[in-house]
Amino acid sequence: MVYGDAHLVGVENKLFAGVQNPLGDYREHLRREAEGREVALVLLCLFAPQPVLEGVVVVTYEEFLGRVRRDLGSYAADVPAQYLTFALDSPGPRS
Repeated sequence: MVYGDAHLVGVENKLFAGVQNPLGDYREHLRREAEGREVALVLLCLFAPQPVLEGVVVVTYEEFLGRVRRDLGSYAADVPAQYLTFALDSPGPRS
């Protein structure tokens, strides 16, 4: 979980596995922990599952790495080299 002053974000990372997790239970856990903060559950995955559970934000790795590359210039000097290499070597968004 990522705790912020106004937000609580949970991330379920599914790189090499299908989505078999009880995402509804995860979302409810976040709500219980929120203490007044806005809650978001993010599913980070290779392919968006169908159907998508209500209240779950799906972000594919293609979208994620596209956003990382788009904004990388602003932060590249502060990024450890192995992560910078990973972001640049990973396949980009399909046209």
